Amino acid sequence: MKATVLKKPKYFVLLDKMNSKGQMFSLDLIIAISFVVLAIGLLYQQAELFHYYEKDNALQSELYRIGYNASNQLVGNPDVICPLTTQTGGTIIDYLPNCLPSSGVTKDAITKASLGIPDDYDCSITPSISNYCLSSNLPGDASNVFSIDRNVVILNSGDSITKAQFEDCINSAVNCALEETTINLKVWK
Repeated sequence: MKATVLKKPKYFVLLDKMNSKGQMFSLDLIIAISFVVLAIGLLYQQAELFHYYEKDNALQSELYRIGYNASNQLVGNPDVICPLTTQTGGTIIDYLPNCLPSSGVTKDAITKASLGIPDDYDCSITPSISNYCLSSNLPGDASNVFSIDRNVVILNSGDSITKAQFEDCINSAVNCALEETTINLKVWK
């Protein structure tokens, strides 16, 4: 007699496979979902860092542009630099770039507006050659500060220099009304 092996109906075979592999499939799904969530989190963090970098870069660029423009205005603005005259109190021939007065009307002309610095920014010039950009203004908690050194000559007598005085300074340094120095301009927000 031949023994017959009873086979399970197909329905029960599928049920057995689902039970043995179904749990493994759901564990794989949980691991895959956690990797997707982790990847999305990392992408979000990268996007946030990129946004912060771009915003900081824009602020630094604006500060650099304003500071550099202010330093150029300081040494080249006719309202700020020393006038060269024919004689004392005479006709203005030209303006001397990089020449700043130590006193007088021109010293009062060195304002934030004449340097092109907006109202929400502040400035400091060392040594103090302005009644407006004082070195004592710099707060200790200023984190973004533009600083530049400029080589200038300071006019030690009056608001203007005559052509004869200027030629004397070029030919010899004896009794020269101009003094070479370096000034530091700081701009911050």
